[in-house]
Amino acid sequence: MTTVSHGNRLVEALATREYLIGGGCVIPNTLAAELVASAGFDYVSVDQQHGVMDNALLLSMLQTIGAAGSIPLTRVPANHPDMIMRALDFGALGVVVPLVETAEEAASAVGACRYPPNGVRSYGPVRAQIVMGSSETTALEEVACLALVETLEGLKNVDLIASVPGLTGIYVGPNDLALSLGLPRPAAWPPSEGLLEALGTIRSACERHGIIPGIGVANASTAAKCVALGFRMVGVGYDANHLAATMREQFRGVRSEVSSVP
Repeated sequence: MTTVSHGNRLVEALATREYLIGGGCVIPNTLAAELVASAGFDYVSVDQQHGVMDNALLLSMLQTIGAAGSIPLTRVPANHPDMIMRALDFGALGVVVPLVETAEEAASAVGACRYPPNGVRSYGPVRAQIVMGSSETTALEEVACLALVETLEGLKNVDLIASVPGLTGIYVGPNDLALSLGLPRPAAWPPSEGLLEALGTIRSACERHGIIPGIGVANASTAAKCVALGFRMVGVGYDANHLAATMREQFRGVRSEVSSVP
């Protein structure tokens, strides 16, 4: 195995580009992943938390996304070191870790991404050494670790979370955050004043500590507004949602056209 590192495309893109636009996969299928990745998204996240992917399918979907030209990352099911390490060994270039509420939880997520003495990641890179072009730990641990802040407790501690060494960024889950704050889910833009204020608090904490603010939203219009707010990683919905919306639109269109035929 060569020791010349290919580098991490996600880390490099975050360092050199103003913002990245991502897609998401909850459909457990490599063809669906290929269709999303080939649409042109900068990155595509495989959602293990709300999707139904097993380990073998996760590996195949990460391979498919990379081959189609997008940067593969994944939202792991939980902040468990074994889940984070396995996703990275499979070749994910970054992980989104859900339900991070404290600096200690963020540090645990970061530690699972880095090898000793920087963390606790176990050495066994499997596919990661192919993706990174190196079996050296210094190259392999150049992965993005993103903490998902989506609760009131996480919001209260966001400045401490953002200060954790080695954390790449904070990703916002606006639906869960709104529910945790006792606010309506943001079905349209602008969201409630309380949620908008919370988003500003998270973005400001990221900027203060020099890390990446990210957010997942439902559609292109909202995504553009979040970029304007200063978010630098913006996920634009999931394959299942867009498929369902497009099929409903096509069905309504056909019924409308047919009903207008003399």
